Amino acid sequence: MSEIKEEGNKKLHETLLEELQSINEEVVVSALDKIKDKGNVQFITPMLDAFEDSDSDLVREMIRVILSELKISTGLVPLVEGLQRRNDELNEVILYALWHANFNPIHHLEEIVRAVCEGSYMTALEGLTLIENLEGPFPNETVEAARMVVQEYLKEKGEEGEKSKLIVAINAYLNDFSNFIKV
Repeated sequence: MSEIKEEGNKKLHETLLEELQSINEEVVVSALDKIKDKGNVQFITPMLDAFEDSDSDLVREMIRVILSELKISTGLVPLVEGLQRRNDELNEVILYALWHANFNPIHHLEEIVRAVCEGSYMTALEGLTLIENLEGPFPNETVEAARMVVQEYLKEKGEEGEKSKLIVAINAYLNDFSNFIKV
């Protein structure tokens, strides 16, 4: 009996993955509704793909909400990997999701700070919100790598401007994190 259930779950999983790739908004929305109820970590990367591929505000907002309501710790890695896509709109959503889902990505400060520095003001704001809510102790090499990214940004762009002010605030947090270094 469990083999039958497992086979049914596998087919549902495959169907949902296919539906996420549809160009039909209604099909994608239906798949997202099902993923919201039955989803798991395996749907994170395909949802990031769907976010990038979709022009639908509804689809994008649904993905944003689903990602921000993740309650599975294994969701951290695919979200952080999504930051490497260098898509500013997606990075804003990922940083929002990391904060909202109560992840504590202390080992991924460099990736977070890089996305912030390369992104828009809103991405920087989401990144600052996430960083100011992190709890240590922090790995020294992670803090130092993030500080180098921030210093490079400030050297190139300066401290003037709204986004730079957020980066300066992030730098202050990184300096404070040095007091809570993991030994």
